[in-house]
Amino acid sequence: MNFKTETRPHCIVCVGLGNIGSHSAEMASRIATVGSMILIDPQSFSESNLMGQNITQDCVGKPKVEVMEKRLLAQRNIIIEPYQCPIAEVPLGSIRQADVILACVDSRKARLQINEIAFRLGIPWIDAAVDAKLWVRVRPYVPSLDTPCLECSWGLDEYSRLEDVFPCKKLTRKEQFTPTVASTGAVSEVGAIAASLQTLQARNLLSHTPNLTDQEVFLDLNSHTATCNEYRLNAECRFDHQRYDIQSIETGVNSLSIKQLLNRLSEGESELNTKVGIVGHHFITQLMCAHCCKTLSVTPTLSRGFNRTSKSCPECGGALDFSGFHCLDFLTPNALSETQRDLPLAAFGISDNDILTVKTKTSTSHYQIGASQ
Repeated sequence: MNFKTETRPHCIVCVGLGNIGSHSAEMASRIATVGSMILIDPQSFSESNLMGQNITQDCVGKPKVEVMEKRLLAQRNIIIEPYQCPIAEVPLGSIRQADVILACVDSRKARLQINEIAFRLGIPWIDAAVDAKLWVRVRPYVPSLDTPCLECSWGLDEYSRLEDVFPCKKLTRKEQFTPTVASTGAVSEVGAIAASLQTLQARNLLSHTPNLTDQEVFLDLNSHTATCNEYRLNAECRFDHQRYDIQSIETGVNSLSIKQLLNRLSEGESELNTKVGIVGHHFITQLMCAHCCKTLSVTPTLSRGFNRTSKSCPECGGALDFSGFHCLDFLTPNALSETQRDLPLAAFGISDNDILTVKTKTSTSHYQIGASQ
């Protein structure tokens, strides 16, 4: 469990504010012991969301995190931290102190990312899903080396369909012919039922109430039947279930250069043998024009949040983009010029509260940068 103390207010993270999340966030904010919530969703509400999500007409066109933040603050005095971006782009240190993560997302890829984040940080998470056939599924995960994770029950089929997306909105004509997109078409009532079960499970976790944390609840609302499916730890699971031992670096990304960081963390070894990265992200080193194929070398910058519309070719004005061939997994002294080594971490796209992975020849360590910022 990730409960740091028994006296501090609890913090809940809600990822996804659609058919389920627009209900879950509101329900979770009413848990008496919850003092703060982190809301994560990159999208805005649209007309197509009106019938399937917990919103009104005046919410249309507004960012989901902004709408829900305003609504929750109107209910009670609570701290809200909104992130209008995918979960993968949120600095992990920002959610490190959370007690529970509510996953209300529409793809296997997003669930996979949440599963890894939860286990790395040691935070219980509760997955919820719905379908237009009127079924509801809720499944809690309590991270440890001895408990099952999301991937423990996955086979080749789940991995091969990692990019499939199941939005709750009605699909456009183009989306109807996209094989990786399939609308759940779930009505608001079904999302509310899933949210209720998810929030009740969160209450159990926060209060240490004995609960079936290794079982999935499946409701078929057509036949009014409920099924509990038990999952076990898979010794052949692709995921290692490891939790990070995270240390803090209070200096912020604008005040610490990559050279200073490497000197500090080289652990007696040559800084040339030390490399720094952020798991799941890459550093872009080169951009290419899609029109004239001109290449442009750049200071290694995190691909996270790369805006393809903000870069244009100096020769023809075409759009610049990057490929995996021009990315680094880690920053190393040999990959940087002397000038680049003196740049602050912020120049490489690193943010305060990012969790840095530092590797030497003999060890791997993890640090939260700018922990006091």
